Amino acid sequence: TLHFRFYMLSYCPHNSHPTQTLALAEIIMDTKKIKKKPFQKGCGHNPPQSDLEVDGFEGDVNEEVKETVDRALYAIQNDEADEDSITEMKFPGSTYTLLFTSPIISIPFIFASMSTLLCYICLLLSLFNLFSESSPDNLFGVPAGVKPEVRGAQYVGVLVGVLMEEEVPDAIQLFRTFSKESLYNNVPKLSYKRFLFSCICRSINGYLYLLSVFLVIVQADNVLDIFYDLLALQFAQSIDDVSFNLARKEMFGATLFAATNHDHMIEPSTRKNSCLRRNFLLKSILLINLALMYVGLIYVTLQQRNGAYVCPSISVNFGDEVWEEALIHGHERPRFLEYSYFNGIYKVEGNFNGRPRYVEKNKWNGGEFAATVGAEIVFCKESGRWVFTHEDIYKHVSVKIKGEDGCGWLIQSDVSVEYDLANIQTNWMFWTGSVTMGAQNVEIVCNKCQDESDCNYQGICLDEGLCLCDSRQESFGSRCELHTACNSIYGEIF
Repeated sequence: TLHFRFYMLSYCPHNSHPTQTLALAEIIMDTKKIKKKPFQKGCGHNPPQSDLEVDGFEGDVNEEVKETVDRALYAIQNDEADEDSITEMKFPGSTYTLLFTSPIISIPFIFASMSTLLCYICLLLSLFNLFSESSPDNLFGVPAGVKPEVRGAQYVGVLVGVLMEEEVPDAIQLFRTFSKESLYNNVPKLSYKRFLFSCICRSINGYLYLLSVFLVIVQADNVLDIFYDLLALQFAQSIDDVSFNLARKEMFGATLFAATNHDHMIEPSTRKNSCLRRNFLLKSILLINLALMYVGLIYVTLQQRNGAYVCPSISVNFGDEVWEEALIHGHERPRFLEYSYFNGIYKVEGNFNGRPRYVEKNKWNGGEFAATVGAEIVFCKESGRWVFTHEDIYKHVSVKIKGEDGCGWLIQSDVSVEYDLANIQTNWMFWTGSVTMGAQNVEIVCNKCQDESDCNYQGICLDEGLCLCDSRQESFGSRCELHTACNSIYGEIF
């Protein structure tokens, strides 16, 4: 507004004739492409009053000058014109515009089709790669959990990704601005069906991008990966714009140069304007896209916290490490301890320090022990390691194992930020009276089954992914791979 007033004062001295002021205002209005007609009230917009008297303009200002200057002030203050006041608009410079402004059998149309197809291929390849991490019980390939800083980046990334997406808002804007009648009245040779097809192609591009953004975000376990992948997807989506701009610079020949530099001017739809048509539809689509992305991310967050993406049951093999003088509760003298004694099935029971807590189960049927106290594998936040511990085993006669360092350990992994224990199988250290110098491997296998073949056809696969062994066949084990001992033997006499 201040710039406009300065402009008026500079070129409209106090003794200027009202018609000169009118001419200047008309020039400004022509630049903004505004018609000379009364302002329409509605949507909270009212034309401002001109400040000619305040700015020192003196003279016989008639109503026409007053109205014209008021209109110019309104346009400049709002940096936009009322939609019903716009005399002409042009289609946006894009390959999608060539899809309906160029003949089907022409170089520009083929060029636009290939650019659009290239965008689709890049985004679809990204989706195929992202879905390759999925499984029947984890459709989006979501990790078992993420660090707090990654969680924050995920929620920020959703907002950034939706704001960076341009094709869906452009498609809605074009559909809202140009009706079938306005297109036919201004450019009869253009097909409205092809115009709609172009808008649909834009929308498909946009939603392929948004789906890729969502998968990238929920699969990420690193902050930088989120933003790097967002930039890569944005580039894949905008390949059509890149090719269009290159064609405008005559990089692909004179035909495409002429087609991409031709402006199609057209009057927008003359249908009655309203707050809903002007603002509500476009804002609603943006908010709906944002809401759907956040709802999906919140659902994934809750599922991760509930341990939905961790293996609920694992089989562990600690190898052949031994502790010759183990201190065990209830025994006065040290005992010989083989860590292989704790091989077997461990199931998730709640969380500990933000990670799943695995508890040892009965080796026979995978159920609870009748009297034996089971071992545990938990995450120690103080050391940043997964640790194997048992409440009845001590490292020293005067100190119970869990009172040593807040977690205690008999076996511990290397420092790790992994949320899924099944992914940590190397560099475990054993306590054998002292810390073992060479890191050992621990075999950890997820017991989840998909069908009866995973249960060796000796049981059924339950909905939670665990095998229920058939007692009639006397089989047991996490995969029903073991059989009970022979109850009787028969001999032959020769």
